[in-house]
Amino acid sequence: MDLKELNWLLQEKYNLIDAVDQPHLWPAEAAEDLKRLSQGEPLAYVIGFIPFLGSRIDLRFRPLVPRSETEYWVQVLLKQAAFKKKTIKALDLFTGSGCIGLSLLRHWPGARVDFADNNLSCLEQVEYNLALNKINSRRARLIHSDLFTGIQDKYDLILANPPYISSSRFEHLPRSVRDYEPKEALIVGEEGLALIRRFLDQVSDYLNPWGQFWLEFDPAQKESIQPLISSNFQANFGKDQYGLWRFVVGHFNFD
Repeated sequence: MDLKELNWLLQEKYNLIDAVDQPHLWPAEAAEDLKRLSQGEPLAYVIGFIPFLGSRIDLRFRPLVPRSETEYWVQVLLKQAAFKKKTIKALDLFTGSGCIGLSLLRHWPGARVDFADNNLSCLEQVEYNLALNKINSRRARLIHSDLFTGIQDKYDLILANPPYISSSRFEHLPRSVRDYEPKEALIVGEEGLALIRRFLDQVSDYLNPWGQFWLEFDPAQKESIQPLISSNFQANFGKDQYGLWRFVVGHFNFD
């Protein structure tokens, strides 16, 4: 058992600080939690939530667990002065738990966010997380959409963390991911690029003239993604906290 995981579990779920070596203080439910962890279930699912840039992201509907790499580039986005103090309209595509859009609503008072996913359980999860984090529901809208099929508006920001794991790479992921997290939120085809191709092909139809898209991808995909970006866009690639290429920011090229 990983002592860091055990300490985090006791602290976050049961409010027991530094009680790893004091099992007499543990509640009876902790034994079942330890069993779940020993079987490889992700710690975030066992606890039931995960913190993300000041929000509490509940996971009861089993969306993909938000990653620290995603948290990193969203934090980069939140520092953008061009959007920070303006009234903006954003689309959180492939929203999952809603962690990306929720971060905008929490940190940017002028933001309005549409949360879109093709999984109705994810939209239920977003609705729950909006209430949990006391976000005014009038600032948000839930849209059932397979990529852009249910989208009719144009946006200042389109944020996308699509499934991008290739079927071959999936077999090498940790057991906790392979056996417990939703495969449809991870795997997409042999190369992992199917949804990224569709996104890049269609995104210009839904972006306002001065808007931006932010897209997360696997570091190994950078060279394949570069030629997929239309010449209508100027694109800048960014690295995550581990120094790996992780996201691309695009805006219309008016030169």
